[in-house]
Amino acid sequence: MNSELSRRMPFSLEAEQSVLGAILIDPTCMDHLAGILSAEDFMLEEHKDVFTAMQKMYLRSKTIDVVTLLDEGNTIPFIARYRKEMHGTMDDTTLRNLETRLTYLRNLQQRRDEVKKSIENQGKLTEELAAAIDQAATMTEVEDLYRPYK
Repeated sequence: MNSELSRRMPFSLEAEQSVLGAILIDPTCMDHLAGILSAEDFMLEEHKDVFTAMQKMYLRSKTIDVVTLLDEGNTIPFIARYRKEMHGTMDDTTLRNLETRLTYLRNLQQRRDEVKKSIENQGKLTEELAAAIDQAATMTEVEDLYRPYK
């Protein structure tokens, strides 16, 4: 197996999405990723592009603030065309992918909180179970953990 192929294996779509989502939610994550992670570490080209844009903004000491623009009700076409200073080189597709991922991550966190509260109300929430729920990277993982307590 050549070194390029072995460096890219194993591939985890959820891990790539989680890293990008974490940066969107808390741009200071870039402090921890500097020198460890590069765009070439991502398998999907879209993820490479998003990470590169985020990295450029970070290196220019600009806030990665697409989230605020979205939260304020700005549309993707508006952000892509008229707020380039906020996102650098991200195009409509990249911005839409970011919006979709942000929505998913927020819904995932909300579901984690709901599941933990429900299990806690049953008096069955342990520290280990709470940690497992907090570490679940997908809705499916959260629901799998919750299934015995429904």
